[in-house]
Amino acid sequence: MRDTNRLKETRTHRGIRQIQLAVETGIHPSILSRIECGWIEPTPEQAPLLAQHLGVSQTWLFPDLEKPREECHAV
Repeated sequence: MRDTNRLKETRTHRGIRQIQLAVETGIHPSILSRIECGWIEPTPEQAPLLAQHLGVSQTWLFPDLEKPREECHAV
């Protein structure tokens, strides 16, 4: 399970509403909600934008994005 709660925890700790973060970052509110819930991963453009806006490192905010992914090889 992804540790996406860091996004919500950081946002709420900073007193930022989800809609406010969406507007200020240009990320659609429904996409931001899905990222926070762990249903989708942020895009390579969204992850650093969110981290910068919240004042934390991208690797801290989205640690699972740094883990190597298993490659699928056709047999």
